[in-house]
Amino acid sequence: MIFNKINCNKIPFKDKGCHFLAGMLTSAMLCFNGLLIASAFASFIVGIAKEVFDKYIRKTKFDIEDVLATGFGGIFFTVSYVMYKGYL
Repeated sequence: MIFNKINCNKIPFKDKGCHFLAGMLTSAMLCFNGLLIASAFASFIVGIAKEVFDKYIRKTKFDIEDVLATGFGGIFFTVSYVMYKGYL
């Protein structure tokens, strides 16, 4: 298969990109339900929860850059959604 030949470790910003996407998806779920203000903050909460899980359960380090990547993904989606809907 073609997927056996792809080395995912060579994708730049793979970890931060996944966090950014997770923030966008978190924000999307709330934006589509009309919770615009909560959507921007919820992605930061999800990022913090993930890093707390990593620190205490997986026994790895708490990475503030991952929290920021998740949060910025949520802010990006929220702002894009608000602009698309014409609220600004």
